[in-house]
Amino acid sequence: MPLHVVSFDLLRKGRAPEPWRVDAAAYGVTAVWLVDDRQLPSSYHHPAARAIYVNTRGGEWYRDALERAVRRYTEAVTLWFLHELGHAAHDHRGVDPRALRLGGADAREVQAWHFALAFRRSRPERFDELEAAYAAWYRDYRHRQRSWPDDLAEAITAGWPALAYRGWPALPDMVPHVRAGLAGG
Repeated sequence: MPLHVVSFDLLRKGRAPEPWRVDAAAYGVTAVWLVDDRQLPSSYHHPAARAIYVNTRGGEWYRDALERAVRRYTEAVTLWFLHELGHAAHDHRGVDPRALRLGGADAREVQAWHFALAFRRSRPERFDELEAAYAAWYRDYRHRQRSWPDDLAEAITAGWPALAYRGWPALPDMVPHVRAGLAGG
């Protein structure tokens, strides 16, 4: 949990689209919030409140482009939601102090990412519906300090990852990886 959040009630947030809330309800989640607030640096499943808070700030979605073959910002945010839903599906409770040290190597994080990626692979039509619902919300929403590209092709056309682009750092060592990923998919 982001330990510096004073109150989840004080976050700049809005209700997630209906399809997200419907899927979340199937796992006992009663509220899904889309958050545009620096207090919440990453998405969070709050088991005590039976809520999911999805960070919609896209400054680092390039990591998902590199690690999870994501091609659009809206796809990344949809995966972040499904990752948090994976925590709910597997009844992950509270914060494991080891997770703060282990990061992505924490077994619960791996399990939640497996849930999200398996959902995208096994239910592509539903994933597309969830992404489309978020894309509609995003089209009408004005982010504070928006500084990210909407799709990977836009960033690559501008020279990323060899060059920094719209808040994304230059990652020259990743150029072959990005090119190979585009060729493969």
